[in-house]
Amino acid sequence: MKLALSGLPRSGKTTIFNILTGRSEEVGAFATKTAVAALPVPDPRIEKLWNEYKPPKKVYPSLMVHDLPPGMKETQALAFLREMDLLLVVVRAFESEFVAHDRPVLDPAADAAEFRTRLVLSDMQLIEKRLERLEKILKRPSPDHDNHVKEQEVFTRMLPLMEECGSLSDFEMTPDEEKLIRNYGLLTLKPTAFILNAGEETADSTPAFEDALVVFGKLEMEICELPEDEQQCYLSEYGICKQGTEILSLCYKALNAITFFTTGDDEVRGWTVGAGTTAPEAAGQIHTDLQKGFIKAEVVPYDKFLEIGSYKEARASAGRLEGKDYIIQDGDIVDIRFNP
Repeated sequence: MKLALSGLPRSGKTTIFNILTGRSEEVGAFATKTAVAALPVPDPRIEKLWNEYKPPKKVYPSLMVHDLPPGMKETQALAFLREMDLLLVVVRAFESEFVAHDRPVLDPAADAAEFRTRLVLSDMQLIEKRLERLEKILKRPSPDHDNHVKEQEVFTRMLPLMEECGSLSDFEMTPDEEKLIRNYGLLTLKPTAFILNAGEETADSTPAFEDALVVFGKLEMEICELPEDEQQCYLSEYGICKQGTEILSLCYKALNAITFFTTGDDEVRGWTVGAGTTAPEAAGQIHTDLQKGFIKAEVVPYDKFLEIGSYKEARASAGRLEGKDYIIQDGDIVDIRFNP
């Protein structure tokens, strides 16, 4: 699953990227390309599964994080964000004489609202253009006529709500309607999580809002740059979780994400998917051929494996075959049967 660090300029997005990845991307206006990294998500269940046969590899579930360059045009950045599964919005809550800010007084809530408004306006513009296009398309015969009519109905209902409320949080759609407009990547429908990037000087006055996570970005990045044996001392002193563990938890919660596992002679691996993922969709995360040729999924609940103590025995006594309608559960150990 893909996430992007987003927010207003000079909020410290690259600082958060460095905390998450342990990298040292240059902070400021010098980056020219998008930085991308896979974020392994710690999961003790991987260790227990690996201990069963000790295959050569163990691969933790991961999230792909993107940090857009500051020089990217806003239209390009918003188009890029449409491809993401999660927007991780970094809101400035630190003072700095070296990093300019557009407001005379630090106001994280106002910054968050401004960024949200930009998303709303971008979506409204997309919807208005699409409605104009649909009006022309529907004047001509088309094999997709019925779908175009349904799409027009959804967007026509959606636009007034956005104009009135600036939000689609109360907009109701059927699963078929959601599928119909999914490819447009509406930003105001995407899962969003907020990070308040605070400074030590603003620690006591940083307001919490919308379940935002307060992170001392500059301090944490400096700690991550220390030798490994010195890091834990400083992290403990300031009560900080190492390398963004809390941020990863925030992302999982916002995504409503779960983890399923595959195991074999070569590797034990965790896979991140959204809650509600079907067995064929989970198979597609492993390989597209598995989804195309999906027949059944053999499932062993992790709790059963833990209770019995052996995957082989748990598979024999508690394993079951599930079809195309099965919804993957967190902790499922899955073996896909498919037609090559």
